[in-house]
Amino acid sequence: RCVWLTWEAEYAALAAGRPCYLAGLPVSPSAIEDADLVLAHGSDGFVEPGVADEGHGIIWVPTGFTYSGDQTPYAGLLAACAERGLPMVVANCDLEVALSGGATGHMPGKISLEYSERFGGEVIEFGKPGRAHFESAVLATQRSPSPKEKALPPRVLHVGDSLQHDIAGANGAEFDSLFIGGGIHQREPGLDSEIREAGSTAGLTNKRLEALLVTKGPAERPTYACDYFRW
Repeated sequence: RCVWLTWEAEYAALAAGRPCYLAGLPVSPSAIEDADLVLAHGSDGFVEPGVADEGHGIIWVPTGFTYSGDQTPYAGLLAACAERGLPMVVANCDLEVALSGGATGHMPGKISLEYSERFGGEVIEFGKPGRAHFESAVLATQRSPSPKEKALPPRVLHVGDSLQHDIAGANGAEFDSLFIGGGIHQREPGLDSEIREAGSTAGLTNKRLEALLVTKGPAERPTYACDYFRW
């Protein structure tokens, strides 16, 4: 049983009886006093037991955090969960995401930091940049070779816009990586104007990329880079 922090679309699916993120998992939303853990999967709001207008037994509590970055709506919930000693399992460790129109979205990783640093709660992460996350993804795509085939190591290219999560995670798993400069790092000095002015893959020059990477550690250096991921 969990206190479920999720996306509004996932709540809507659950409330309508359609498959959602929890499908097939031995986990169901519950009140804080009955919960065994906090599951942080999305950042639009959280689910509470209760009778909604539609008659089902769950209520959606929107927080607006994804767009506002204001964690105030979560304060009471996180304090109560920490008071009960509930561990928070973070199934989406990202801190930010690039939204359409250039806006920045705030993600569950920030909520987990608040839970740990402000309220002293226990946090268990599964996701980027953890190696187990990448290995599980590869295992899910592999098939057993036929008797006539030779088992080959997987050839993986991980594509992402976060140096901290995507690129560091790929390096930790020993995979090649493709860094997308037009994502969450696009506002860093020089990078945004370089990309927007060029409007093509030529926008992310080696000079600009090196200027960005010099402020990062070796674990965040990608194999390849381009400005946007598009066909």
